[in-house]
Amino acid sequence: MEKPRKVTGIVCGLAVLSLVAFNAQATAAEAKPPEVVVTVTGESAHSFEEAKEDALRKAVEMGAGTEVFSDTRVADFQLMHDTIVCRAEGYVRSYDIPEKKEADGVYKVKMRAVVAVGRIKDDWGALQILLVRKGRPNILILVSETGTRLSRAGNAAEYKLRELLGERGIDIVDDEALAAVANRDAVHAMIEGDEKKAAAVATQLHAGWLVLGRASVRSGEPKTVYGVDLVPAVVDLFVKVVAADNAQQIASKSASCKANSRDDAASAAKRALEGAAEQVEQEVFKRIVLAWSRDLDVGTKFEVVGTRIPTEVLNVIVERLRMMEGVKMVTIIDTNPQLSTLSVVTRLEPMELGRAIVSASGERVEITGQSPGRIGFKMRGDNTAPR
Repeated sequence: MEKPRKVTGIVCGLAVLSLVAFNAQATAAEAKPPEVVVTVTGESAHSFEEAKEDALRKAVEMGAGTEVFSDTRVADFQLMHDTIVCRAEGYVRSYDIPEKKEADGVYKVKMRAVVAVGRIKDDWGALQILLVRKGRPNILILVSETGTRLSRAGNAAEYKLRELLGERGIDIVDDEALAAVANRDAVHAMIEGDEKKAAAVATQLHAGWLVLGRASVRSGEPKTVYGVDLVPAVVDLFVKVVAADNAQQIASKSASCKANSRDDAASAAKRALEGAAEQVEQEVFKRIVLAWSRDLDVGTKFEVVGTRIPTEVLNVIVERLRMMEGVKMVTIIDTNPQLSTLSVVTRLEPMELGRAIVSASGERVEITGQSPGRIGFKMRGDNTAPR
């Protein structure tokens, strides 16, 4: 039997916005307990370690189900559920494994876990605030596909990723918006070479993150099963998650999927592409949520662009912003007679930051536009400034 474990740290990094305090003399009737004890069994076809991870997820799901999920009626329920469960270890305060066994190739782990329900509630509230603060930033998903007979299977992996992430409540850049700023073939060429150019396209579309992928399809050997001729296709998919503001890669994931079709190679390829997308989607989602979580700790980075702002006004804005509560860093990136660009790291929401800029200027400027990660402003009364 494994010794009881203490789970230290917050694995996925969401800040706890409030601390749950209980009076030592409070009765159970006055407040719900901040934690629950559950017993679950995790399973895996590969290892005891994977079985343990499965048990941790089940423990959190069971614990949250009794105290959180059952009392929650939100439009983002699936986002809430999946976010919490994929971040399981961060909510298990301690556990012990009284039994583990392997039979017929299946590894099983019995676990008794203490689940921090109070933290789950706090962190879910934190995630909602985070999504609002970041303006529910768009994500640009682009997957280039190469291989045999893809005329009717083109972009299947990309569209499947869009569908799956969209179902979790994430806003996705669509083809119409992409076509307005870049040709699809040109963007796919960027995937193979210059990530900075792809990130620049994402910034134009007000997307905070890119999911860039390459899928290759190859034909398998045709076979006959129970008198039915099957056409197989095999897909190898590689995706990476890239931050649009600095083109930094934060995650990557590979998957392979094989599918058969009684029709033709294109049908088999489409199924294999969608299957591979399903395999990588959860890791993509988890990494994006983790990045958002870190933003909650350190603040969101905004590009603040002023049009024809006098130097003395800009200096006053910078000085006063640096003194404001909730503003962590203000850096002058570029200044010239036409455009001045600041980088501002802050916990303020976009509208709050906009009001702060106006206030810092002594009401001499006005906001011309707000979007996730970007705020524009100009001198009040300057009707020639672009909006």
